[in-house]
Amino acid sequence: MLFLVYFLLVVGVMSQKLLYEPNAPDYKTQRMAQSLFDKLAPDPSLSTFMDVLTQVDDIFRLVNHSSSDHAPHDGPAVITMFVPTNAAFRYGRQQGSSPMPFMSGHPSDWEAFLKYHIVPYAIETVAKDQQVSTLLGKDEKIDIHYHAWSRRVDLNHGTANVIDHRHPVRAINGVAFKIDRLLKQP
Repeated sequence: MLFLVYFLLVVGVMSQKLLYEPNAPDYKTQRMAQSLFDKLAPDPSLSTFMDVLTQVDDIFRLVNHSSSDHAPHDGPAVITMFVPTNAAFRYGRQQGSSPMPFMSGHPSDWEAFLKYHIVPYAIETVAKDQQVSTLLGKDEKIDIHYHAWSRRVDLNHGTANVIDHRHPVRAINGVAFKIDRLLKQP
């Protein structure tokens, strides 16, 4: 009887269709390079941003790119992302629709929203005042201001703050900083 139960269990498991890619890399080994998507996706506090990200194929490929040889579609090889938390999205909804045009459901709005949160090169530290261009273009900039006394970093004149700027998420294709508000274009 026990053998029959075991046999049925094995046959049942073997006959199920795989829901993942069978040749997916094993990230448990230290030798496998992980992309920003690989590192950010498991964080439940970033689920809303990750949902938006997966809706825009070109940006998704850029963030999910895990080869150090070249970037996808002639994009930048390394990037910096300012990733809003779920709390940032909730706050944006409370403020009305104007700070969140990407919620209209148009993929072009989502793409613009995502591109404004991505810098086309790696920023090693945000602990200094600087102005950086975004993927939207050289004229679309993010102002980074470091407050030395409080060790706080704000973006675009205080409209958003970097959460724990001393511990960014680092991956083969760039670096990501969590932020507490959505970035609005000036």
